[in-house]
Formats: sequence, structure tokens, C-alpha cells
Amino acid sequence: MAGAARAEDSSSASVSGDLPFGLSGDLSGKRGGDEALCLARNAALRLVSRAEQCTFLLSQKLLKRGFDAGVVKTVMRELTAANIVNDGRFSRMWLRSRIVSKADTPRRIVAALRAKGIDRGTASEALQECLDSETERALLGRFIKKRFGDMPFDLNGCRAELRGEGFSQGAIRDFGEAAER
Repeated sequence: MAGAARAEDSSSASVSGDLPFGLSGDLSGKRGGDEALCLARNAALRLVSRAEQCTFLLSQKLLKRGFDAGVVKTVMRELTAANIVNDGRFSRMWLRSRIVSKADTPRRIVAALRAKGIDRGTASEALQECLDSETERALLGRFIKKRFGDMPFDLNGCRAELRGEGFSQGAIRDFGEAAER
């Protein structure tokens, strides 16, 4: 991807015809190509080359840069069809990072993905892929430490709250058994 973005930036006069990743058209905006579409595509590819993007946030970035909504929709359709932008892949990458670095709960993690424009099904599927039992127990431990600190707490009294936050009964049970040892 980064190579495609560099090729687009470096020589607009000679780039036309079939493009990488199944894209087509004239990136230069010359020789009959739709200039707005080419500029939007270039901007999107530059953003994607820097970091994984989701459909909604990439669309918002392009709109904020002044591209027409129809042009943005076309570019997003192309990038999605070419699998350059993939909300499932974005969700999994974002989740892996978030699970390691934060003391969030499964419910809050899915809500954060939803706020990024990821549909509930994709967010839940990505969470299930990334949250094995060991990872969930570690996340639960960090959440309890954040929520209660060093204060003693009754796990039985917190079960409903923890279930409401999206932790599985198995993770809560396993955490309780480990704490008793």
C-alpha cells in the first residue's frame, strides 16, 4: 500500500490505467480522469498508508478535507472492494491494542468501536476473536484493580455489575477462584 501511495505522489503524469489493488482510473486528474475522485483517492491512500482506517472515520476525514460526499462514497466503495479498508481488520487491530493498554470492559470496548462507526455485529465478532479466556481474565483483573483499587471487595456482590459490563461468567468464576488461592 505504501508503495502505491508513493507512486501516486511522485509521478502523476505517467500513472493511469489499471492501478494496484484492483483500482482503476487516472490518478493524475488529467487525460479525462475525474480530478476530484483522483484527489480523494490519493488522500485516502495516503491516510491508509500511515495507519489502519475504518470506513466511517476515513470517510469523515475525507469530508473534513472538503471532498464531495458522492466522491467520498465512490472512493470508499473502491477501497472496501479492494480490501484496502476493512472494518473487521480495523476492529481486530484496534481491539488488540486496547485490550493490552486499557482496563476497559468488553461492553465499553464494543461501545468505543461503535463510536468509530463499526456496526455491532463486526465489533462483537472482533471482540470474540481477540478475547480468549486468559485475555478476558487479565482484562477483568485490570478492571477490578481500576474500579476498586486496593480496597477489599466482595466478588459475589459485584457479579451482576461485571456481567453487565460484558464479562463472561466463566471469567468471573475463574478470577474468583484464583483470588481465593
